[in-house]
Amino acid sequence: MTVAQLNLLTSIANAEPVRSGRLADGLSMEISTLSRNVSLLERRGWVEVLHAERGNGRVLRLTAAGASKLEQLMPAWESAQQEACELLGPGGARAIHELADPLLPN
Repeated sequence: MTVAQLNLLTSIANAEPVRSGRLADGLSMEISTLSRNVSLLERRGWVEVLHAERGNGRVLRLTAAGASKLEQLMPAWESAQQEACELLGPGGARAIHELADPLLPN
């Protein structure tokens, strides 16, 4: 599992069901890049790709296996975040948040 794959799983879980175009926009990612990464997650059984009710878009949602994988990985992710904050110190962590927060979708 890469950080990019974890980010996709988390993003899909937070917005599901989500249209692939909307997710790509929210992650500032080319749709072709998203499609390649989603294909890997789909092959592993973690994401389900459905046809949109209208138009030719695709809708993404986690499978039960994907939700389970995400739940399994979260303690390690939270531990890594805590360790990074400790290494950076309060000022460094705050500086990273100040730089990154404006880049996140509202």
